Amino acid sequence: MSQVIKAFMGVFMVLFLLAASTGVLGAFYQILHAQNTHAHMIDELENSDFARSIMEACFEIAEQEEYRLQLSLYSDVEEDVICTEASSLPLRTENFTMAEVILFYDVEIPFFSLVMEQQLFGYAR
Repeated sequence: MSQVIKAFMGVFMVLFLLAASTGVLGAFYQILHAQNTHAHMIDELENSDFARSIMEACFEIAEQEEYRLQLSLYSDVEEDVICTEASSLPLRTENFTMAEVILFYDVEIPFFSLVMEQQLFGYAR
């Protein structure tokens, strides 16, 4: 009888650890994907000298991935602008010299019923 209980507990623990580790690995890949998306957005903004079309594309990518994006545009000539959607972007963007890129994303671990909102900060110059 004790052998049956020990075997059952062993199988239960293996299944529990398998499910928990799968959830943690899934969360890791969600974070990794968000970091890659964020780095790609910063590279594109820097390489395009803050072109409006690229900023709109960044907002589209964020929407497709179910992320939220906030761009804070800084200029020596004009007033600073904070954009949380593509429609709030200024028409002319050539005077901006720096942008703060904040990407908000959710990390889910289904086994533990956890959903946490995370943020990635970065600057494009």
